[in-house]
Amino acid sequence: MNPILESILACPNLPSLPAVALRVIDLTADVNVSLKDLSQTIQNDQGLAAKILKTVNSSFYGLRQGCSTIDKALVMLGLSPVKSLALGFSLVASIDDPSDKGAFDYVGYWRRGLYTAVAARLIANRAGVDIGDEVFLGGLLQDVGMVAMHRALGERYSAVLEATRGNHRELVRQELQQLDLQHPDVGAMLVQRWKLPAELVMPVKYHERPSASPGSCADHVRCVGLGNLVHDVLTVRDAGPALRSLYERGKGWYRLESDVVEEIVSASAEASREMAGLFRLDVGPYTDASSVLTAASNRVVALAREAPGESSVSSHAPEGSVFAATDFDPLTGVMGPRGFESAIREGFRFALESNEPVAGGRGYRRSRGDDREPRRRGRSRGGDGRDRAAQAHVRGARGGGLPGGRDDVRGGAAEHGPPHRDRARRRLPG
Repeated sequence: MNPILESILACPNLPSLPAVALRVIDLTADVNVSLKDLSQTIQNDQGLAAKILKTVNSSFYGLRQGCSTIDKALVMLGLSPVKSLALGFSLVASIDDPSDKGAFDYVGYWRRGLYTAVAARLIANRAGVDIGDEVFLGGLLQDVGMVAMHRALGERYSAVLEATRGNHRELVRQELQQLDLQHPDVGAMLVQRWKLPAELVMPVKYHERPSASPGSCADHVRCVGLGNLVHDVLTVRDAGPALRSLYERGKGWYRLESDVVEEIVSASAEASREMAGLFRLDVGPYTDASSVLTAASNRVVALAREAPGESSVSSHAPEGSVFAATDFDPLTGVMGPRGFESAIREGFRFALESNEPVAGGRGYRRSRGDDREPRRRGRSRGGDGRDRAAQAHVRGARGGGLPGGRDDVRGGAAEHGPPHRDRARRRLPG
């Protein structure tokens, strides 16, 4: 084992969940859990119970009638939301350290965690995957490894953070270079110690690289990964590349159109402001989503004009990050945007050099005007070898790597770019 990792795991100041949270985990691990026992466990901590009730009565959950007891909350919302809130409030209490001001950027830490958590829940709901409560907690948990490394390594980890110059996308690279380990792995080990389920461990471990996650937890990791992009859109100075990547990943993974993505960004900004108050977290100044989206959308259009054939996923993501493009999706084996585009370009290049049509093979050749003539014998039904070779390049992209033809493409680049052609029909500000 890495000696630095050993020293981190042996540190006595690592974040730890309070007894009530551990009891909630034990109870909910049983599929036949008694809701009465769970309710009583939460109500034993009056402060926690009050926070949960205040939250479930907020606009974030949109209940039509008030909820005055934990018992009623379990009936009205179900087990998962109440469990996630109990663990979420316990997590905040165990991590937030007011006496540690200046040594660690807790404001930035909680801003990233809360924005990601809120956005991941909204994304899961709009995508139709019933994991909103799990990904909310996954977003809050995602960077817990940073806190563990800060508390165990002190100034040594502060030097790593300084080397990133405030760019979180560079953090893993610096961690690996200087410490030979990374905060997602440390955080996953810590969460496993708390006996949390795989649905929460995997977003912590793979939130920086969703395509590497196991298929059983792919949606959990992807929703948190998209939530990270929402955070970037709302917080980074140049939000254009992040918004462009969010368009592409939202469309490719869950067929979320650009207007839906923008609605999620706006709703995330509003809900994060409310949730920060409920969780009593300082996440910095409020973000005006409308102005951010206007500037970011203009930047997206500019990026498209600068490099119309270039995927933002590959051009703006750091090497090895979650959003770096590849020819094939490692999770599904399906050809990705870059591979599809490369095959199309190669097919057309071959056709142009050979002076042959790409879409031939029907026994006809085009002539001037509207008349068509049969091909000469020996070139009917499929054309000659050069014609067939050009077609094979395109067929390989369309059929060989993309099941179901173009209507079933996930992650294809053709529909993923910025929707600058129909801006008049979109509800974009400005």
